[in-house]
Amino acid sequence: MTTRSAGPQETLTLRPRVSHAMLGFDQPGGVADAEWVIDETVKHLGEGHPTVRDARALLAMVKATGRT
Repeated sequence: MTTRSAGPQETLTLRPRVSHAMLGFDQPGGVADAEWVIDETVKHLGEGHPTVRDARALLAMVKATGRT
């Protein structure tokens, strides 16, 4: 399986997508949607990118409150 790297313009849209997904976590299916967006972002930015790390940490805190 080959993964393509995100171009500069696409990379700029990934951070707002993650932010938008995280803002909607309290909606029905919001946590699952946020996880999906983060997983898609990892494919382009990598697990170690600050946007991904921050989103995963925030999502872990949300899930610790019992939200799914």
